[in-house]
Amino acid sequence: MIFLSWLLLPLAALAGVVFWTRFPVEDSAESAVEAVLAITFLSVSLLGFVGLALAELGRLTPLLLCGALGLLTAACACLRRRALGIGAWESESWLLVAVALLVAIVLAPASSDLYGGLDPGTYANAAAWLADHGQITMRLKELAEIPPETRSLFTWIPENAPVIARGFYISDWARGEVTPQFFHLFLVYLAIGKWLGGMRGLFFVVPVLGVFSTWAVMLFSRKFLGAKWAALVGLLLSLHLAQVWCARNPYSELPSQWAAFVALLGLWRARETGELRWGVLAAIGLGVCFLVRRAVTKNSCPRADMSAMKNRKKCTCLG
Repeated sequence: MIFLSWLLLPLAALAGVVFWTRFPVEDSAESAVEAVLAITFLSVSLLGFVGLALAELGRLTPLLLCGALGLLTAACACLRRRALGIGAWESESWLLVAVALLVAIVLAPASSDLYGGLDPGTYANAAAWLADHGQITMRLKELAEIPPETRSLFTWIPENAPVIARGFYISDWARGEVTPQFFHLFLVYLAIGKWLGGMRGLFFVVPVLGVFSTWAVMLFSRKFLGAKWAALVGLLLSLHLAQVWCARNPYSELPSQWAAFVALLGLWRARETGELRWGVLAAIGLGVCFLVRRAVTKNSCPRADMSAMKNRKKCTCLG
């Protein structure tokens, strides 16, 4: 299992490269650092999408995930190959790489915030279950054995969706089924981290994504400010208390931050070059945002979110 888990990383990288090279290239003048960021994001996104599909089917295992990634890579490879589209490595890009390494040092000490009443506890516990059992829905025999007349003693909000612990909703009393709150793509990444290095590996997923996130912010800032000021932006961002706190605990803010700035960079490059691949990258980035963090819908579509909140009691959807 450990070997298959580590095999996921090169397989995901190969899938990202193959997918990136399927699109026609009109202008390959972008810097190598932008192309590397794009391929890295595509690799992580494809890994997450395939893992999420298996998790929804209740079949998330290293073996099946490796097989599904291999099939996806083979399917992409059957399409007509285009140019890789990586330009020259600019000398100023080393400055951004150096800042990214410093960010890694700042964010690396991962915490273990498992308090169940907060988001990190919900994410970490749900991801640990997903890694061990391959399915998002939890099935607890002890829960099913609680007599109906005493169920209200163990739950909050005794309506259609009672809560056994903050962030965990009871979806079926008779079967003892519990559904974790929030969207589940982030749980897939945390589960893969647990495969790679146990609970310590789970907690290091977010710092690693935080480095990529800061990298994306710097590359997008470079479009406006230049490399030197973009490096300063990345340095200040990495030292900000909110950024460090969200990176050292299993929060979903940094994965969604990475996806958002990759999407912005993709939109900018698509407008500059007219290339389809950058538009696809932007679309995937926005998709990852919506699948990782619910607050994206609140910030992007406030009217829709308020409507959903007003109809909350009528909703039967959990998580």
